Amino acid sequence: MVSFTCGTCNEVMKKNQVRKHLTRCRTRHVACLDCNVDFNIAQYDEHRKCITEEQKYQGSTYQPKVNKGEIKQAGWAALVGKAKQNAKDPRVKKLLDQIEGFDNVPRKKPKFVNFVSNCARCRDKEVAEKTFDLIKAVETEEKSAVAVPVKPIEDATEQPAKEIAEEVVEEVAEKPVVKKKKTKVVQ
Repeated sequence: MVSFTCGTCNEVMKKNQVRKHLTRCRTRHVACLDCNVDFNIAQYDEHRKCITEEQKYQGSTYQPKVNKGEIKQAGWAALVGKAKQNAKDPRVKKLLDQIEGFDNVPRKKPKFVNFVSNCARCRDKEVAEKTFDLIKAVETEEKSAVAVPVKPIEDATEQPAKEIAEEVVEEVAEKPVVKKKKTKVVQ
């Protein structure tokens, strides 16, 4: 969670406490505690993610790690956008418009229905399920478009297996066979 410091009184607060503090302290800017960047009242809300401790203390030697969960979630959010283009039902399209702005849309059906009912205020379970099914249909459509059958590459200079086997036998026959003498170990 991102923490901020007040520009006037230097109080440290979490992101969800900033709005309340701004009305009490009447300051015009806050600074991120981790990256030391100043934000005005309109900008601090967009600062969701900050640098990690490794990035802060390792400096130029820092090697970022790929977070597979973020990649999957970004792909799912892109699917929501594509599903919005394919939506025919106006209720489904409206719901997709509402959830398109969220970056934490669940990928499992029961959690998706719960998310939609709480965040998008859609109490109609049927519309939520139709929306999820539409997103899944777009996902399977994309997967099938990507999965193209791979044909084996035929090489024009390919030799028949019989010729290759003959060459190997000739190479083995040319090498002299050296037998090692067995030595007996006396105890």
